[in-house]
Amino acid sequence: MRRDDAVAAIRSRIQRITSGPDGVLAPAGEIEAEALADLAAKNPDDIEAAYLLGSWHWWRHQLMPEEEQEPELTAAVTWFTRVLPARPDLVPAELQSLVARIAEPRGRGPVAWSEEAMLRASAPSLRSG
Repeated sequence: MRRDDAVAAIRSRIQRITSGPDGVLAPAGEIEAEALADLAAKNPDDIEAAYLLGSWHWWRHQLMPEEEQEPELTAAVTWFTRVLPARPDLVPAELQSLVARIAEPRGRGPVAWSEEAMLRASAPSLRSG
């Protein structure tokens, strides 16, 4: 599966969540998410893919029975650790403090780390939480 096709498939499943949980809980979605994850694993700078995968797992976490939620939460947090340094505003507020504790700095060197810290500090839900 091409990256753009995998991105479109997962994006579509997330957008259909208002119609019911089938979009993110369907077995075909797992195959599409796995394809996108394989592609994203090769490109750590693909923030869009990481965001979509984090969102997909976050929705699954919320919709699955409690005994099945933990792996989805772990996956969501893992993908959002790639998103937080570049786009903290895209990480769900409920996950930001957890993700922030484990996300590695994205930049290289003190100047980049300082800029990243300023970006994180300016994210509204990080300031209030």
